[in-house]
Amino acid sequence: MYRSDTSLEVQKLYDEKIKALSSEEKFLRGISLTHFCREMCWAGIHERNPLMNLQESKVSFFETVYGACFSKQEKKKIAVFFMQHGKKS
Repeated sequence: MYRSDTSLEVQKLYDEKIKALSSEEKFLRGISLTHFCREMCWAGIHERNPLMNLQESKVSFFETVYGACFSKQEKKKIAVFFMQHGKKS
């Protein structure tokens, strides 16, 4: 995959390294990147809103990650759920 911020030489090396990984290694890297992105999202929410409580943080996280996939009505129902059930997590 071509990236405009990467030289062709480095991109070729990267592609070769990725192709050499086993399916399990690729899967584990994907999981690792997913966890990293999740943590970055949470960190950004907390940095921008340090006084936000856990329930509000969950609503914000949901909006950030999944907001475009749901209608306003669905998002409102989900936010209410988080506000009512968020204390346990």
